[in-house]
Amino acid sequence: MTLGKTIKQLRKETFLSQEQLAAKLNITAQAVSKWENEESYPDILFLPKIAAIFGVKIDELFDYNQDSAYQQIENMLDHERYFTHADFSKSENFLLEQLSINPNDLHALTLLGDLYHTYAIKLDEKAASYTKQALALNPDDKSLHNTFHNAMHGGRLDWNVANHSELIAYYQNFIQEHPTITRAYLYLLDNLIDDGRLNEAKTVLERRSTVIEDCFNDFYRLLIHESTHGFQATCKEYDVYLKENQEWQAYFLVAGRYASHGEYEEAISLFEKSFELQPKPRYIDQLESIAQLYLRMHQKNEAKHAYKRELQLLKEEWHQDDSADVQRVKALLAKCNG
Repeated sequence: MTLGKTIKQLRKETFLSQEQLAAKLNITAQAVSKWENEESYPDILFLPKIAAIFGVKIDELFDYNQDSAYQQIENMLDHERYFTHADFSKSENFLLEQLSINPNDLHALTLLGDLYHTYAIKLDEKAASYTKQALALNPDDKSLHNTFHNAMHGGRLDWNVANHSELIAYYQNFIQEHPTITRAYLYLLDNLIDDGRLNEAKTVLERRSTVIEDCFNDFYRLLIHESTHGFQATCKEYDVYLKENQEWQAYFLVAGRYASHGEYEEAISLFEKSFELQPKPRYIDQLESIAQLYLRMHQKNEAKHAYKRELQLLKEEWHQDDSADVQRVKALLAKCNG
């Protein structure tokens, strides 16, 4: 892409008119128009200011295209734990511009969803941090507790707020339209069981079993049983299940049930077995769970060791030295040391 076309593209992404860009550069709108139409080129002295306005490097003005813009956003989401509001706005504007051209641009839709979700998490973290400080000054303020609770995604006893009706309805329609997408059944089952809609869950599970038979079907049968008869009444059946399903996912699922019921040592043992069975490159979920469980048991040294194993895994198996995950785990490790 030529310099003039690049300036025009960046100007549109940032929703600036030619007049507004000209005002920032203290030149005429006609001069900007000539650049964009390649009738003339900006003086080299303007390049640093143009790059600063658009939040890019000078080199990017000469090597800017749609693919590189997508790549920049992906890199930001993968590697920058805390990106600025300006970075967010620039990325949002670019992706919305692409969707205005093609509403079915899958790449833009996917990245926009990731962008909003990631930024929402960061905003929740900020909200929780500042509200916690406010609570230290005003500990009996209900609105502050509500804000902090919501920012931390706390549990809800209020049925009207806590139920997952909208999400369930979405996945009920989804599996009607895409009956062979087996992972969709699992999302639906999670929410049906969490809402206590067990008869509906049984029907969904039967339908999934006609599409695929795997360790997830066996596990959800037991989870529905546990929801009806209790955890202790299901423990022996979980043991039988693991003997019949020597897969890392099976151990991971059952470990979560033990963790949910305060059986921390057994949960850690199962998470370790899941980690051992998982093929490389392995996920960090088991180690993250182990660290959290050790913290609940007030064993900080063991938790720190688990976090260090996470960092080693990210480096050796995923070749990540400074990704968003690495930064997050380092922050958790620093918190343990604090």
